[in-house]
Amino acid sequence: MSDVDDFGGSVYRQARLLFEQGRIGEALPLFAESARAHPHYKSYELLGDCLLREGRAAEAVLPLAAACALNRGARPRVLLARAFLQIARVDDARFWLAAALEHHPGYGPAVDALRQLPV
Repeated sequence: MSDVDDFGGSVYRQARLLFEQGRIGEALPLFAESARAHPHYKSYELLGDCLLREGRAAEAVLPLAAACALNRGARPRVLLARAFLQIARVDDARFWLAAALEHHPGYGPAVDALRQLPV
């Protein structure tokens, strides 16, 4: 069992399966439950991803910020930037994309997102 599987047990695994099947609305509350019971960056990251996919960008900010605080990976930073961009906070989006690139220079999704930001 991997570290990611350990922290959330069966609730996380069930949420992850639903997420991979595209059943975002069903996965969302399970990721929230997993994050409450066993705070881990991946539960927060995927919770925020679900919220973004559901069009709930403002609600995605806190779980994505938690994922960024708990892990240095680029992906949660790019997702957080997308959330900020969707709520018209371009400067915050730019900051988080730069943070993603600081941790992972050349990370494709961050580079692409930066190119698409308004000047």
